Amino acid sequence: MGMGAGGPILRRAAKAAEAIADLITMLIGFRTQSLASMTTTQASAIEWTIECQVNRLLGDFIEKIFGA
Repeated sequence: MGMGAGGPILRRAAKAAEAIADLITMLIGFRTQSLASMTTTQASAIEWTIECQVNRLLGDFIEKIFGA
């Protein structure tokens, strides 16, 4: 039995989920290391920038896949 029309979408979603998981892992590692060597304000500003980029990438992905 074939994958049907949802196959390519599901494969792209799985790849995106893996990339997002990698970004979150990187963010957690960065936060752990940065708090030890930076002020809280600096670490928060960098973390906020990364989170904004992740949100933008997610939004772009959802729009591309589902035409939202």
